[in-house]
Amino acid sequence: MAISLIPSSPLQTPNCASRFPDCRQLRNSRNTKGPSGCNWSSDNCSWSPDKPDGFNFIPSCHRHDFSYRNTKAQKRFTSDMKTRIDDNFKKDLYKHCSQFSGIRSFKGVECRRIADIYVAFVQKLGKREGDKLGFILRDNSDLGIDE
Repeated sequence: MAISLIPSSPLQTPNCASRFPDCRQLRNSRNTKGPSGCNWSSDNCSWSPDKPDGFNFIPSCHRHDFSYRNTKAQKRFTSDMKTRIDDNFKKDLYKHCSQFSGIRSFKGVECRRIADIYVAFVQKLGKREGDKLGFILRDNSDLGIDE
């Protein structure tokens, strides 16, 4: 069953309404820049390492960027949409982490802990509907950030 990142809407641009049920499918389309009309740009994992401790989070970050940028361009980026996109980001990261099993299962635990930090940052600092800045300064004591 495919996971829809983008709900049906009269504002949908047909080419950008493509549904990418996983990072692999998005990567294949991103490599060919198809469908056209989509914003395929990405800064990978922004200010965070792309491959923390060797875990390749780039495909998950690409899908997260694609979802943010295209729902904003289609004027469908709401608080609920942000939550859905961030939840999918966590699922993508955890799917990457699930490849570590058996004798390497400790790597999966480490990977999920790092993934949780990435998710906390996008949930707390990711741009929300109506924000003028790319992040929001709040009480970030729970993230261990000194402002």
